[in-house]
Amino acid sequence: MASPRHLSWGGGGPPQGVATPPPPGADGGEPPPAPGEGRGVHEFLAGEILPTLDDHRLRFRMLVALNALGIVYRELAALEAEDDAEQRELAARIRAGDVPPGTLARVKAHVEARLQTASPRYLDRY
Repeated sequence: MASPRHLSWGGGGPPQGVATPPPPGADGGEPPPAPGEGRGVHEFLAGEILPTLDDHRLRFRMLVALNALGIVYRELAALEAEDDAEQRELAARIRAGDVPPGTLARVKAHVEARLQTASPRYLDRY
């Protein structure tokens, strides 16, 4: 079954309306969290899965998902780079053997906050 022209890859680029995520760090700041994974997922879905979809409904849903992924990627790229000077200072103190009181609780809280974003299910198990 031939797909409509506006839903096909045609010239090798993304279909009109499908945003391609910018390269990590395109704004000159720190790259967003896990930029390789986001770009890799987008490229896989757009380059390998989308061209195989003949069902117009599934193809449309994939285009919507690709667009949403592009939006999320751009929003992540627009976030200000995290100022990790405090974390670096703490790490240097720990390496030097100068461990301030409450360090373990502080580090656990920091790791928990990062995991809430990156992998919340991990926290549920542990």
